[in-house]
Amino acid sequence: MNQLGGTAFAVDSVGNPIAVEFSVGEGRICFVPPPTNIPADRMGAAIVKVITAHFSKSTEIDAPAWTAAITVPRANIHDGDIAELTKRMEELAREISVLKNDRDELLKYVRLLFGSGKAMLEPVVRSAFRLLGFTVPEPEEYKGEWDVELQETQSQRTALGEVEGSEGLIDVDKYRQLLDYIEAESLEGREHKGILIGNGFRLLPTDAAERQNQFSDHAQRGAARNQFCLLPTTELFKAVCAVLEIPVDETLKAAIRESLFAAVGLWSFARERPAEKEPSATQDQVPLTPSG
Repeated sequence: MNQLGGTAFAVDSVGNPIAVEFSVGEGRICFVPPPTNIPADRMGAAIVKVITAHFSKSTEIDAPAWTAAITVPRANIHDGDIAELTKRMEELAREISVLKNDRDELLKYVRLLFGSGKAMLEPVVRSAFRLLGFTVPEPEEYKGEWDVELQETQSQRTALGEVEGSEGLIDVDKYRQLLDYIEAESLEGREHKGILIGNGFRLLPTDAAERQNQFSDHAQRGAARNQFCLLPTTELFKAVCAVLEIPVDETLKAAIRESLFAAVGLWSFARERPAEKEPSATQDQVPLTPSG
């Protein structure tokens, strides 16, 4: 390009020039990519801006070094205010950053409703259990390969969990994997509760009919036989929201933890349990309402 007297001022992802200019006498010819779906007024404004940037001489002249010693009366009268405002601006920027981080930490729980995989769903599931009062180490902190390890500090009970996000039913594959972990640990003298955490039909709205029964019959029968809890992440999300509404309600957190350990089969969260309806053998609900 330089051999032709041109200068490339924009290149594509592989380094090929896509915007080039050539000097012609006192003027310049610029070749730029054709605009797509851009209104004429915006295209014209962009051209004017490019021309102004190219031919405005005021920005191209560096002040000589000796001008640093030149003073202009009253030019420094706002220096103190500028310094104070700059300090306040930096403090506000830090406060805004903290508030945004706090907001993002809460909004991440929405991933419980649609997420899958080790990068998206598993971390937020662990975070949700911590919010409920469990001690939850990171995977690199325990020896097994299960997705979640829960520790109930007061009772010293533990649980192992496998997490699955699927566009269909949560079937027996993850259940069998969880069963293998539980049995291997039992042979070593370590007993754990098994919790299969599933986000079935994850791309459907939470009120879709399919979402109301996310685990296959095979998974439900296996859970009943081995006293496992089947935990839909949609129900975990409800529990998280209830705790966030009243973060100081330790009674509610304890009730949720106890219910998860007691649950055999499908678990669902409900703030109130109707007096006339007892829970079935395959579905447990949180028995306590949040205290005021």
